[in-house]
Amino acid sequence: ITPKTIIFAASCSVADELELALVNKGYSAASIHYNTPRKKMERVLNEFHSGQLQIVINVMMMNEGFDVKGIGCVVLARPTESELVFVQQMGRGLRKTHDSPNQGVIVLDMCFNLRRRWKRLLHEVASEHLREMILAFWRVDSFVGCPLNESE
Repeated sequence: ITPKTIIFAASCSVADELELALVNKGYSAASIHYNTPRKKMERVLNEFHSGQLQIVINVMMMNEGFDVKGIGCVVLARPTESELVFVQQMGRGLRKTHDSPNQGVIVLDMCFNLRRRWKRLLHEVASEHLREMILAFWRVDSFVGCPLNESE
């Protein structure tokens, strides 16, 4: 079973291509962006809220003012230098609700947004202190390519 997944894509064409690829693989997926007709957008969001739709691929449509319970995976498939956009996108899945306070969330940062931020922070904060700050904020099981992994 695939958890409810939000994918943040870089462009409308990429979002539509991902939708087609996922649907062809048998997933329940749809893309939304500024070219999406209003009726389709409403249908997609309603189906995602109700759980009828597993995956929504979007381009700047779900960053803020969007709250769905039970998000199990957030895929950051677009680079961003904006701290606000980055936090908003991560927040779609990391927001805890009283209905599921212990639910884990998978975050796939395909564009290394988080890694670039941590590397910048390493110039200002000692590695061990940065590790403590991250672990105090998030219960992290595994991050690839960041100071949490001792072997890297």
